Amino acid sequence: MLLTNTLLVGDTLRQHAQKYPNKDAIIFKDQRITYKQYNERVNRLSNGLFGLGLKKGDRLGILLMNCSEYMEAYFAANKTGLVGVPINYNLKSDEIKYILNHSEAAGLIVGPEFLERLGAVSSELNSLKHCVFVGKDTPSKMIPYEQLLASSSPEEPQVDLKEADPNMIMYTSGTTGFPKGAMRSHRANTLLYMYSCIEFGFTEEDITISCGPLYHAGPGFFNHMHIYIGGTVLIKDKFEARDALKTIQDEKVTTGFIVPTMYNLMMQLPEEELKSYDVSSMRVVISAAAPLHTKTKDWILNYFTNAKLSEAYGATELGICTNLKHRDQRRKIRCVGQGVFGYEMKLLDEDGNPVKPGDPGILYATGPCMLDGYYKNAKATEENSAGSWFTVGDIVKEDDEGYYYVVDRKSDMVISGGVNIYPVEIDNCIMSHPKVADVAVIGIPDELWGESLKAFVVIKGGEACTEEEIVEHCRQNLAPYKKPKSVEFVPELPRNPSGKILKRVLRDQFWKGQESGVS
Repeated sequence: MLLTNTLLVGDTLRQHAQKYPNKDAIIFKDQRITYKQYNERVNRLSNGLFGLGLKKGDRLGILLMNCSEYMEAYFAANKTGLVGVPINYNLKSDEIKYILNHSEAAGLIVGPEFLERLGAVSSELNSLKHCVFVGKDTPSKMIPYEQLLASSSPEEPQVDLKEADPNMIMYTSGTTGFPKGAMRSHRANTLLYMYSCIEFGFTEEDITISCGPLYHAGPGFFNHMHIYIGGTVLIKDKFEARDALKTIQDEKVTTGFIVPTMYNLMMQLPEEELKSYDVSSMRVVISAAAPLHTKTKDWILNYFTNAKLSEAYGATELGICTNLKHRDQRRKIRCVGQGVFGYEMKLLDEDGNPVKPGDPGILYATGPCMLDGYYKNAKATEENSAGSWFTVGDIVKEDDEGYYYVVDRKSDMVISGGVNIYPVEIDNCIMSHPKVADVAVIGIPDELWGESLKAFVVIKGGEACTEEEIVEHCRQNLAPYKKPKSVEFVPELPRNPSGKILKRVLRDQFWKGQESGVS
């Protein structure tokens, strides 16, 4: 008999509960949850949600800080056919309302940190029927999480799932505007986890440290990869450089998805303190979600000496589609590698034509791990599609060996005097200055040139620097038209929790009220 619909994310947890019943699946603070316990809790949550009247296809919002219950909610969606909708925990009331209403969420798992924000819009939530509360002192009209689990069956939930069924609607971070809900199927996610375990070499013996926000695709995907293969996921409720390094040492952590901002914070610790941590257990370190500056990369390679570094490129919509492997890290600079197994890429111009070799173009990807489209947004789906190919608007170049280089986000490109300038190149130049800790270059209105370059610079603690020093550094290392016209020193840059600099926030103050603007 030919088996079909076997690419289902939830199946692996049941299998591992039988194979590794006493092995740690999740570690969070002082909690250690074995695969047997994890599977049982997920089953109880799944059956409890069905008992409330939720059914396959209903959307389930998840509004929690990082915690073990987050991973239980994720896998309850995997087992029930409910569609998980992870919600950015930094959003304000109206933004939360938008996602719950846009996704038509019928259920919500929520923590105490969000009661005030949720309460401010509770009368405007059109489809929400049930709120399950994680924490003490459950509000009236909400269901206590642990009570729901205690009163529900530990048996496997009975539901007819198909590979093509929607598994998640993941809302984009909104760096270029209002969030869009990327629909991802069971098949796409299962293959993403499978292919990535092959690509990065994850095994059932791995312990991964998860420091980023679990609502975000990066930490969420990498956690699921480790559960998929039978490893252990160690969740941190927040990132702190010293704590992360001590945890790596004490728990003998072997892998980590760590964004460049986190590496930078580690790198800034005193050298003697860095030497005091034993990080020799780390064998795979991943950088993604934001550009990895060259000096940060050099530090990673010199500090995590037993680990292989991968610099990956992907998106919520695309999954992970390129990877610069460890063997190429010194050879290929500012590079995100080659296409991973199962993916194809092409670079097109604004008119949809292939660009000349070596020229920047809009990256389009195709493969089995991609989204099914934007939920209730056919226009955005069509605008970002070229047949079976899809783009998130990043500008990329390809070298003669088939390696890809992210030049910039399409929305970050600056046009000055008719010349296209990609600020990431200037970011990287300024970041190489020994006094600079962080930088973001944007385009601002210019009466003569249309746009001119402005750099926002964060100086390292204890250092002093002038605008002239930064401009001169750029003059010595870049073409004259690429040097910033102005420099502003700031204590920090606006970032979303995944580490991406929100250049839109920096731009808005300059473009507001302009006849034309950059979003």
